[in-house]
Amino acid sequence: MPLTSASTMKQMINAYISETNVSLSRFISDKVPELLALADALLAYRLSTEELENGIWDLMEGWLSLGQPKTATPSDKERVFWDLLGMMHRHAPYQLRGHMALRQQLTSRMDFLRLPSAPLPANLSTPAL
Repeated sequence: MPLTSASTMKQMINAYISETNVSLSRFISDKVPELLALADALLAYRLSTEELENGIWDLMEGWLSLGQPKTATPSDKERVFWDLLGMMHRHAPYQLRGHMALRQQLTSRMDFLRLPSAPLPANLSTPAL
């Protein structure tokens, strides 16, 4: 097997990181509508707890099927995506609907993902790296 120069190796690594970042970014962009549909249905009482959990696990399985490690600092969109998903997993639907602070946090995350002009929500539990 021929030896690879350091510059060639660096180019290969950068190409892999770039490709991985595109895949991760594409996954988030593709799944935002699905996550927002779950959140909308949750707030409108159109979703049972079991249906919510199934939807969350479907999103997680899609993420795991990428089979790629996280290689870059997450974007704000990615951080908000995972934070919203985490909120919906950690709290019961009745809590997210009825507790005013939780509901405001939920809707601020939904707004950020839905509206380009929305500000980054405060108190994200998904830290920036």
